[in-house]
Amino acid sequence: MKDNISRSIDRMQEETDYFQMLYNNRYFQLDNWTEATILNFIYNNYEDSAIRTAFAQKEGYALFEGRAVETSVEALASIVDSEVLWEYTRSAYWLGGRAILIGMLHFMNYQQIRVVLTGIGYCLFFTMLMVIARKISLEIAMIIAGGFLMVNFQYGLMNMTLGMFCFWIIFVSIIYLSYCKKVDCFYFLFVVGLLTQYLEWFALSITTFGVITLYMLLIEWEKNRSISFVRIFNLIFNAALGWIVGFCLMFFGRMIGSTLVEGEEAIKYIFSRVSDDIVMEEKNAFEGIVNANLSCLQGIFPVSITNLDNNTIMIISAIGVIVLLMALLFCKDKRAIFTGCLIISLAPIVWISVLSSYCVNHYWILYRVLCVSLCSVLFVIVELIKSIISCIKKNPV
Repeated sequence: MKDNISRSIDRMQEETDYFQMLYNNRYFQLDNWTEATILNFIYNNYEDSAIRTAFAQKEGYALFEGRAVETSVEALASIVDSEVLWEYTRSAYWLGGRAILIGMLHFMNYQQIRVVLTGIGYCLFFTMLMVIARKISLEIAMIIAGGFLMVNFQYGLMNMTLGMFCFWIIFVSIIYLSYCKKVDCFYFLFVVGLLTQYLEWFALSITTFGVITLYMLLIEWEKNRSISFVRIFNLIFNAALGWIVGFCLMFFGRMIGSTLVEGEEAIKYIFSRVSDDIVMEEKNAFEGIVNANLSCLQGIFPVSITNLDNNTIMIISAIGVIVLLMALLFCKDKRAIFTGCLIISLAPIVWISVLSSYCVNHYWILYRVLCVSLCSVLFVIVELIKSIISCIKKNPV
């Protein structure tokens, strides 16, 4: 395993901590910083204790080419070439996907794992779309595909750590859609929230709640086109409650487990990370929230390949809001499902707003949660267009 990690370093050093697949565009960026950090944890783990290996997040450091390390990739390279001189605990980076990576690293290096995960990810993504087409409709499958691709979901699959969570989003989608008639809304989202927090820190977590709840609403809509507001709100409430309870339970379990194994320094680090990610340092918190959301909106394709400024994006967003309000006013028979979809579309916006401090430096990761908003909004727009066409056919000029 350690040999495969060693063989991964040269390519990672060529790519640096943040490799931009599209020149000078951070929205098309691979996160080698986190990859190298996780590989560092694995290389520097406590092999004498399975429990400490599971909980410890000790990042090792040594001198790199005779000087102090400056990047995460250099830190990994430094401990491969020499003895660890000091360690830094990162308890918040307890990413459950590491267990899978440890197994894969016994057989292949980082670049090989990236290729394998990308191939498997694409196959699973198309499988998910086929299941959506079979269980709901082909139209909905195309809408979901559009929403995911517009946030470069395909590039997320190319990272080991981020890719693991993308797999989880696809996996829970397939499981829910395959057994939706047999699962309880609350308990399914409880398990999803629990395992989401195990597999990820915070960045994309809300996506699992958003996509599953959207599937729930769309399945109900396909079964009953006259679905009531009460039924819509009941589904969203139960889903949100189950997900939040599971997510929080695992988060506090993480804190307790890390503290028992690593001591009080672990819980101090976790609280400091939460504080850094949520609390805005700017005097104007509202301005920070607006900037965070605008940074994420800029990542949506095709905006991500343009040079639109914030004012233009705000104008486009305002036009979008007007269109959605028109949909609510014009389509009286679809108001319930539209309202439900728009509520779900707000979840990522709230998530980005809460994590606005984290978003300052990590907007190029966080913007992918907007796939939930895009899928919801695209559904509303498609149904609005269908209603307008139907109205024109009934009342020709």
